[in-house]
Amino acid sequence: MLLWRKIPFTLVMFASILLLGIVLGSVRGYLAPAIEQRWGFGLHNLWDGRPYTMVTSVFLTRRPFMVLGMVTVVGSIVGVYEWLVGWRRALLLFWTTDFLSKLMASLLVVWPLYMAGAAMGRSMALSSDIGASAGGTGCLGALLHYVPARYRRTVTLLAVLYHILRPIVYPDPYADAMHIFAFALGWYLGRYRPHISN
Repeated sequence: MLLWRKIPFTLVMFASILLLGIVLGSVRGYLAPAIEQRWGFGLHNLWDGRPYTMVTSVFLTRRPFMVLGMVTVVGSIVGVYEWLVGWRRALLLFWTTDFLSKLMASLLVVWPLYMAGAAMGRSMALSSDIGASAGGTGCLGALLHYVPARYRRTVTLLAVLYHILRPIVYPDPYADAMHIFAFALGWYLGRYRPHISN
């Protein structure tokens, strides 16, 4: 009961991702490509008049390892942030950073590459991204302001270093751009720490 009072947003997100993973088969093996393309988010969804996929994509996962990753991100990063600031602020920051980072990555990275005729731009424009990592990364950026002052610089540098090195080790240009934008937005918006009760 304490968890429901302290982190209701996290618990709803956690349960939704897990439930859809079970229903759509991600937990057992692999999400059907047609579902990912139709309900995931990409620049093509904006062209097709389906902006609602900015929401639906958050709850989708591809395979068992991704289900585990998304529920871990939501359960740890989003959960801790919500515990500290309350469900309203956590919900607002999660969805704001998720939406804005998707739009920024689509319009500032993918669209120019597509218009330039780059093969990578065409590929990214027609693909779909899924998962809660952008909103989770936004919460991570905001959470840095709650790290004790003597550790804050080190933890912030480690988080920034991760976002620099990850694209080199495991490149996914569209997701990498979203994560960088979400992290920066979360850090910026998280500077303001008004008290919001649960």
